[in-house]
Amino acid sequence: MIKDLIRKHEGLRLERYNDIMGYDTIGYGHLIRIDEQIGQRITQEQAEELFERDYARAVQIASNVVPSFYYLSEARQAVLIDMAFNMGYRLSYFKRFIECVGRQDWLSAIVEMCRSKWARQVPGRVIDLIPLMAKGEWV
Repeated sequence: MIKDLIRKHEGLRLERYNDIMGYDTIGYGHLIRIDEQIGQRITQEQAEELFERDYARAVQIASNVVPSFYYLSEARQAVLIDMAFNMGYRLSYFKRFIECVGRQDWLSAIVEMCRSKWARQVPGRVIDLIPLMAKGEWV
C-alpha cells in the first residue's frame, strides 16, 4: 500500500523534467544525480527500477532519522517513508516533528507537518498523510 501511495504522490513521468525545486527529475520523482547516465526518456521498467532503489533509500532515511521508527504502526511508518522519499535527508530538519513522533503526540506531529514550507509545496500529499499519522492505520 505504501508504494502505491508514494507512486500516487510522485506521479510517473517517463521524460526528464524539472521538479518544483528546479532539479532534473524522471520517473516517480527520481532526482537525477550528476553522475547518473540517464537520457531524456526512460521506459516503465526503468522507472520501476529507479523507484525500488529510491524506496529502499527512503526506508533507510526514515529509520535513521526517527529513532522510534520500527516501533510505529505500518501506517505511521508509511508517512515517514513517504516524507523521506520526497525530501530525502531533509526530513532530519523536522526536529520538532520527530520529537512529537517520539513522544507519540500525533496531534502535535500533524501540526508540525502542516506548518512547514514542505506542506505548502505539496499540500495534496500532506492531506493524504494526516489521517495516517492521526489514526495510525490505513484509512
